Amino acid sequence: MTHAPGSGRDLAPGPSDRYLLPDERKIVTTRKHPAVLRGPAALVIAALAGAALVTAHARTASPTLIAWAGFAATAAWLAWKLIAWQRTYLVVTSHRVMLITGIVNRRIAMMPLAKIADIRVEQPLPGRVLGYGTFLIESAGQGHPLSDIKYVPRPEKICIAITSAMYT
Repeated sequence: MTHAPGSGRDLAPGPSDRYLLPDERKIVTTRKHPAVLRGPAALVIAALAGAALVTAHARTASPTLIAWAGFAATAAWLAWKLIAWQRTYLVVTSHRVMLITGIVNRRIAMMPLAKIADIRVEQPLPGRVLGYGTFLIESAGQGHPLSDIKYVPRPEKICIAITSAMYT
């Protein structure tokens, strides 16, 4: 979910507020697009189908037990990815762009708006259909952690919000 530039609203009470400077205002706060979960979800569906197939054709309990344990492991992995997706925020403020990630250990990658030299948006066909893209941000320094942000929802609107904040 993306909020209108200048609204300052957040997805939940204060997930990014603790990282703001006193004179800083939020412009956009969003999670990555849910399409980031399509690979793990497909793997869980395949594991479920495989476990069902093994159960239908196994003559002993061991293969069935192993197949269902594999399904349980992939389902747990999907749950972990879902929690990670829910705890990841892209935040654009009046001073910087932040990517807040991590479940157990929080990581905050930041880039001041003044350091952004160029922003490119790439949208493959699935991204154009589903509404996500990749931000390629170039800065004065090399190898910045925010140089490649994948699965950004509504990338054109967020790019406009960043550009607008850069020149305000």
